[in-house]
Amino acid sequence: MGLDIRLLGPFRVLHDNQDITNEIRQIGKADVILKLLLNQPGQIVGIEDLIDALWNHHTDLKKAKGNLYKRISKLRKILEPSLKKFGQSRYILLKRPQGYYWNSKVECRIDFQEYLQHYERARKLQNQGQISPAIDAYETALRSAHDGEYLIEDRTEEWAIPVREKWQETHLDLLKQLANCYVHSGQYRRAIECYRHVLRLEKFRESTHRQLMLYYYLAGDQAEAPRTYEQCVKMLKEELATDPTPEIKQLYEQIRAGHVPEVDRPPPSSQAIEFPYALSPGSVPFVGRKHEYAQLMDALQRAH
Repeated sequence: MGLDIRLLGPFRVLHDNQDITNEIRQIGKADVILKLLLNQPGQIVGIEDLIDALWNHHTDLKKAKGNLYKRISKLRKILEPSLKKFGQSRYILLKRPQGYYWNSKVECRIDFQEYLQHYERARKLQNQGQISPAIDAYETALRSAHDGEYLIEDRTEEWAIPVREKWQETHLDLLKQLANCYVHSGQYRRAIECYRHVLRLEKFRESTHRQLMLYYYLAGDQAEAPRTYEQCVKMLKEELATDPTPEIKQLYEQIRAGHVPEVDRPPPSSQAIEFPYALSPGSVPFVGRKHEYAQLMDALQRAH
């Protein structure tokens, strides 16, 4: 019960299981105000920053402040129907003279924050070497993003570009680290399914093709690893007018020879395998859609 706010996929706000999204939108850009405050609960968003996001600098500041105050007042009332006139909101708080912030201590569900919590917990578990619990946490985060991208309806808005880019980097890192955990636990097919999804999101990054080649090799797939290399070479030539780097060429030759020294070397039993190919996320256009998340989760369930 209470507030349930969805920022992944289509924007929705439910109060006691009743959808109040349209009521919020009817105020006029109140949904934008809410999204800006929810992006970082507890962090103050300046009044002028809110005005810039709402009206793109082209407005009289005094008039804009008045319009902003009216919208926030109406928004508070929709979120808290029992709120009395001049009463203190539990959710949207004012910090004079800086601006407004979302009360991070109040109880409510925000899907984006749940996603981040699962992701951060997974990273911590992974760093501690607790691979199986880390996989569970990563998969839980992935399921919470099943409905789609962060702020998908605002992807062309100037104010949303930097926060969406940050989400994109986080989500790509989640997929890559989950694949890495799968490999550490010997679940090579699941790692491949995960990285095939990564490849759809950043197909112009050679290191992604290289990592997928390595996973195919570890899975014993002697056909797909070279095929992935050939597809990469074709993509680089046709779309970027460039040649593959010596690093991916070397890996290709090692795979053809049936021996990749860095991964074929037996690691100490108490340590995780350290792969020589970077897993760091990049800032790239994010083109995933709701059905792709579902396809990925289905593929992970089928993989052995």
